[in-house]
Order: sequence, then structure tokens, then C-alpha cells
Amino acid sequence: MGDGAAYFYIAFVAEDGDVVPAFLPRRAENRDHALRAARALAATYAGAMAWSAKSGGEGIEVLFSQGVIGDIE
Repeated sequence: MGDGAAYFYIAFVAEDGDVVPAFLPRRAENRDHALRAARALAATYAGAMAWSAKSGGEGIEVLFSQGVIGDIE
């Protein structure tokens, strides 16, 4: 896309009263891929999220969030 952003998605599961990532954040090919993946995961997991990160580490922008979201550190 040329905007210098990277796109990611993740899903969360409820485990022993906590919400934890179902897997490590996955990098998407582009914004649309991240959104489609997160929306599909939200249908079967406790929660899902897609976000973009600008190059240079200037923070993230949440593109999609549904359900219960845990910590992704």
C-alpha cells in the first residue's frame, strides 16, 4: 500500500478466568486481509482484533476489535 504501515491480527481465548492470546500476533498482507481475518476469528474465539503499526514505532491504530480482548504484550 505504500503507507509504511504493517498490519496484524490476533484472537483471544478465555482460560481459567483470564483472557489470553490464542496465538502470537500474525502479520497480514494488507489492511483488508487483517480485517477479514479478525472478523472471521471473532466468530469462533472469545475476541479478536486487527491493527496497524506505523514504521518507526509511532504507535498502533486499532482497525477492528470485537469480544473480549486481552493483553498483547
